[in-house]
Amino acid sequence: MNTKKGTYGYLTRERRKYIVITVLLFAAVFVIFFTARILLGTNQNIFSIIAALLCLPAARMAVNLVMLIKAKGCSPEAYEKIRKAEDPACCRYDLYLTTYQQNFDLAHVCVFGKSVIALTLAPGVTDALCRAGENHIRTSMQKSGFHGYGVHIFSSEKAYLARMAQLYAAGEGEEEKKQTPGILALLLQLAL
Repeated sequence: MNTKKGTYGYLTRERRKYIVITVLLFAAVFVIFFTARILLGTNQNIFSIIAALLCLPAARMAVNLVMLIKAKGCSPEAYEKIRKAEDPACCRYDLYLTTYQQNFDLAHVCVFGKSVIALTLAPGVTDALCRAGENHIRTSMQKSGFHGYGVHIFSSEKAYLARMAQLYAAGEGEEEKKQTPGILALLLQLAL
């Protein structure tokens, strides 16, 4: 299954991919280092340098893997409910936004009209964390030239689906329709 960023299942596929790459890179480091050590009898050789340099991408992949393991994404149950109610042109799944202070695990995001709404299914999410996520998204949008948008992160699936239905019922103007792809692209850039 070839999923891309913003589609359901993206985080799961990326986790699997990064596990394989991380294991292969660390295996290559150990094979190169210990094979050269056994064959040459010393670790003072070019192969030790190659193994040490190969640790850099391996460590980078390991850090990315840790971040992806923390990200939960959208549950299958929520996906089935949201899929029936959404307009795929203005929605994205499985976004994990990171900042220096906090990380925001968004199961689903909908941009419609002058509103950006998101659903988080992360356990133990507080209202303060939701407000911080809203501020991060709003600030990023304003820096990119998208002004006047309301941003709200929901921790209740029922409330999120109700708000999404309200937005669709209200409709959107032509100007907002033109802005939606740009906002979705920005959100994808902010996410892992």
